[in-house]
Amino acid sequence: ARPRIEAEEAASTFFTPATVRDGDLTVGVSTGGASPSLARSVRERIITALGPGWGNLVEVARVEREERLAKKREARQ
Repeated sequence: ARPRIEAEEAASTFFTPATVRDGDLTVGVSTGGASPSLARSVRERIITALGPGWGNLVEVARVEREERLAKKREARQ
């Protein structure tokens, strides 16, 4: 792995989004490097607006989708 060199940071085109994770739900916010602090602020607003528990809803949706797909496969046979 190459060490991060501060002088190269300004020229970098790689930006890491501010992310919110709850289980398998991931929401990312990016300003394209223009303002990481703004991206963090928006991320905090998303956390407040969504609240906890969305990861559980993703799991419920996954199970329901798998059941629907299984029924479709059975109907084709």
